[in-house]
Formats: sequence, C-alpha cells, structure tokens
Amino acid sequence: MSDDNDDYEVGYGKPPKNTRWQKGQSGNPSGRPKGARGLKTDLHAELVSNLEIQINGQRISGTKQRLMLKTSSARAADAGVWA
Repeated sequence: MSDDNDDYEVGYGKPPKNTRWQKGQSGNPSGRPKGARGLKTDLHAELVSNLEIQINGQRISGTKQRLMLKTSSARAADAGVWA
C-alpha cells in the first residue's frame, strides 16, 4: 500500500495517515520507565525470601510465604483454647 493512495477510507481503527505515530515513536513517552517493577513482582520477591522463626520453642526455617501460613494455622489452632 503506497502513502499517496487517495482512496484510503478514514474511520474506526483507521486514523488519517498524517496523525499516525512515527516509526519508533512511543504512544506514551512519559510512561513507566524500563526496569520499573510492579506490585506483583515485589510481592513475589518478598514472599520467596528465606526466614527463620521460632514456634513453641522450635526453630523453623523456610520461605516467608510458608512460614506465614504455618503461623496463621498455629494461631488458628490455639484460638480454640481462648474461646
């Protein structure tokens, strides 16, 4: 398709040729910078980091995610005693 084609129909999804992005031009030049991490990436990195805790006098090591689940389930089991 040549650029001097006069029978080009402008409409939905077909902007005029003179208003289109130039090759290599970004549609959002002030958008998120390259290398910026999102919430999901930061959360994953935090949850997979290792940690060592002590539950009932016993030292347990593992990822933060696994330890968080262990402590939550231990607290839920102990909640029956207080009720």
